[in-house]
Amino acid sequence: MVAALCGLAAATVGGALLFPSYGHIGLAVAFAASGWVGAAVLGSILFRRRWLRLDEDARRRLPRIAIATAIMGSAVVLGAVVAHAVFPTGESSSSGRVAMLIVLVTLGLAIYAVALRVLGIATLQELLAGMRSR
Repeated sequence: MVAALCGLAAATVGGALLFPSYGHIGLAVAFAASGWVGAAVLGSILFRRRWLRLDEDARRRLPRIAIATAIMGSAVVLGAVVAHAVFPTGESSSSGRVAMLIVLVTLGLAIYAVALRVLGIATLQELLAGMRSR
């Protein structure tokens, strides 16, 4: 209950602060951040109660997952900058924006999969097996 209320408070305060300057984008950012606030509060509560413990495998993989995520994010931002420089009119139409989105998502997925493999987090076969088992 406390975690949900913290998330709600973060959404409300964030929305009130960001909406005047950024409009609907500010609201989206506030709501996205409120999810992370709620998750962080819930995680800290569970950790203090000793209901959430990380095993050795998680302790080993989590920092490298964060590095892989940073690599992916950097690649997508760089890809967007290059795409805007090469195709300056790419955003002028809906089809151009959709094509840009498809390219950037594919780039991000490929870079993340390679980073996971290179950093020894998971192989492509393990990732595919994990998706098939659900």
